[in-house]
Amino acid sequence: MKGIKLLQPSFKTRESLDELSRMIDITLERGGFFLIGISGSKARDIIIQYVKEKLHGNLSIKPVTWNSNIRELNELFPVSDPPGTLYVVDSLAISLKGEMETQTTSILNITREFYSTHKKTVIFLIPSGVLFKTLQWKAPDFWSFRTGSFDIFIEEDYLAWVERKVKTEMKGEEKNSHQITLLQEMLDFESMKKNPNIKRQANLLSQLGSLYMNSQGDLKRSMEYFVKAEGIYSHFKERQGQALCLNNIGYIYIAMGKMKKALSILKDALQLSKNLEDERGQAYKLGNIGDLYKIWGKPDVALKYYSDALEKFQGTSDISGEASSLISLGSISQNDGNTDQAQEYFRQSLKLSRDTGDKHKEWIVLSRIASIYLGTGQVRRALRIFFLLRGYYKYMGDNDGEMLMLSNLGELF
Repeated sequence: MKGIKLLQPSFKTRESLDELSRMIDITLERGGFFLIGISGSKARDIIIQYVKEKLHGNLSIKPVTWNSNIRELNELFPVSDPPGTLYVVDSLAISLKGEMETQTTSILNITREFYSTHKKTVIFLIPSGVLFKTLQWKAPDFWSFRTGSFDIFIEEDYLAWVERKVKTEMKGEEKNSHQITLLQEMLDFESMKKNPNIKRQANLLSQLGSLYMNSQGDLKRSMEYFVKAEGIYSHFKERQGQALCLNNIGYIYIAMGKMKKALSILKDALQLSKNLEDERGQAYKLGNIGDLYKIWGKPDVALKYYSDALEKFQGTSDISGEASSLISLGSISQNDGNTDQAQEYFRQSLKLSRDTGDKHKEWIVLSRIASIYLGTGQVRRALRIFFLLRGYYKYMGDNDGEMLMLSNLGELF
């Protein structure tokens, strides 16, 4: 970094970098990992230099090249390294493409607890498009265990992208048959061991259930895996894993139209989180039950659960969950015709989403606000948002999103 003149980041970017530095300082003592979307090389340089200057006396920065052929994460982040080491991985995106993708996402999901267990602090620098379009959805367990996520956008990266006329073509969702095969082989291998890791077996079963549910649409097979995983978690009194499986089983029952059964299962999951005094877990379960009642056609009951979830999220400082609850509340208000209240919820969610750099939620909220503008005859305001969203989707290489915005613009003209 010596001799490199860094650009001056915007005020909002500096706020995000300050928050990142503060969280890293706290995490150095207990371990964790951060997922940071970057717009390009300029953003990468600024992040490293900014954190180094903020915490110059508290840490040493160690670059790490990701290798998906490892057996244990200790090979990348040695347990013997001294405390106060910040590992910087900016090569993970390479392994999230092509033949290595399934193996990489599987390793990330299964080893998600390594960082806190061994008090290792790691930041993964990943292109924003890969982070929010690939990693978030294909490594959901890894994503849910993150200490924090940020999106650092530097204008100069965007200008460079335009000058080079580089367009990232996002492929359609690929079939996950190879990943299913890999996970099944890992499960079979674990089962053949003399002393198998039962918790890893349960994690693999849960992942297989998620794949069959989300990518294959095979609810029956998905249910079988979740039930097996839940049984193991229950036997070994691993209540958080049990609650997660019950939550997924509940959603399968919703998809089957068995609302009463789904409600019973989801309430069991909620009770487990209460017994664990897991306020954050309770908040997510309350939101899920709210989703059930909304789908069930009972918006008044859904509103109560969404409100309770919002209160819990605010109490745990889970800004991402708070933003999601505000979107849900805004959606209920919008459907009820209370556009003023809906806009207030959406604006609060928009601020939180921007503060945390969650572009996915930001785009959802902007689309909601635009739909309100259209419904109330404020066409010019709606147009401005659709043009803005089209630019975002184009930059991220999201062809489907860009086409949707073009379609919306076409209808207005």
